[in-house]
Amino acid sequence: MAIKRILLLHAMIISYTGIPLLYSGDELGQLNNWNYKKDPAIAHDSRWLHRGPMDWDAAAKRKDLATVQGVIFSGIRRMIEIRKSSDLFRSDLKSTPVDTGNKAVFGFHKGSRMMVLANFSDQVQWVDASTFDWFGLPGEMADLLQGRPIRTYHNRIMLGPYEFLWLA
Repeated sequence: MAIKRILLLHAMIISYTGIPLLYSGDELGQLNNWNYKKDPAIAHDSRWLHRGPMDWDAAAKRKDLATVQGVIFSGIRRMIEIRKSSDLFRSDLKSTPVDTGNKAVFGFHKGSRMMVLANFSDQVQWVDASTFDWFGLPGEMADLLQGRPIRTYHNRIMLGPYEFLWLA
């Protein structure tokens, strides 16, 4: 579930308007560096918690999908590839939050051709598609990340725990 939460947050960062920011090690799921507190020169600055030395042993595992590092690295890489190759992420297409009617599910649309849904819960959640069909979706929807069609059930979309969809 931790891997799913990490990928969910990166999906939001990468799909929202603006320039995504990754700290070195984020692409591997590198853990926080609490040793910064031992250095008096930086102990007062909590930003160093996320600026630890690169774990090169973990980086070597990034190509192995059987490792945490491999799953996170390949997931983030896939998101970046989609963002780079699609005009749905143009900077002139603003991200506009949408009330999904479900407090656990954050949604926003980009222009009139893409809807992002993110379940921030560890439980299955449902979203009524009529809450966002006013701008052109749902109809035929496909998830850009999984490359598969998304079906509605009685005009509702199901999202698994920490699942996210880039619907176009």
